[in-house]
Amino acid sequence: VEIAVAAGVLVGVLSFLVEVQVAEGQAAKIEMQLAEAIDLLVGSLRAGASLLSAFDSALQESSAPLRPYLQEVAGRIRLGDDPRAAVTDLPVYVPLETFRLFATSLAIHWEVGGSLATTLATVGRTVRDRIELGRRVRAQGVEANASVAVVLGLAYLLAILMWRTNPDRIESFTNSGIGVVIVAMVIALQAVGLLWISRLNRSAF
Repeated sequence: VEIAVAAGVLVGVLSFLVEVQVAEGQAAKIEMQLAEAIDLLVGSLRAGASLLSAFDSALQESSAPLRPYLQEVAGRIRLGDDPRAAVTDLPVYVPLETFRLFATSLAIHWEVGGSLATTLATVGRTVRDRIELGRRVRAQGVEANASVAVVLGLAYLLAILMWRTNPDRIESFTNSGIGVVIVAMVIALQAVGLLWISRLNRSAF
């Protein structure tokens, strides 16, 4: 029972880490799409288009997962909703710092006016800088993740080799009370180590 519980915890941690990696990949993809949409907005605004027309142009060129959120903002503005409320709700659905910065810039423009093209151009550069920094951080974390995977694999490889060399001794050890506790503790500590390394490699900026 102890080994099964520890193994279940380890599998749960591995599943959580895989889910985190998938989520980070989706976040990076939607942030890159946001940077491209901002560039389209800036180009349209500098060409003399209105903000809603610029939004339509960016909406036509965008794709999932960004397109539904831009479509909702443009649709709410067309239906007469307050533009500030429409863009302020955007970070609620996409809780990323880049979207918060984008929505704040648009809300401030509707509040006080000014040159939106210049502001959005600065926001676009900031978004791209954040994306580049995030890529560098993830690239540096790959080496640490690979080292952890090798260490975990070696532990189980050594266990298999020891069992193949002297199966009677290993089976008697794992069937004893102290052996079960030690094996369960090793598996549980591996799960803790994976969470710890993942937290150290994760950036918050």
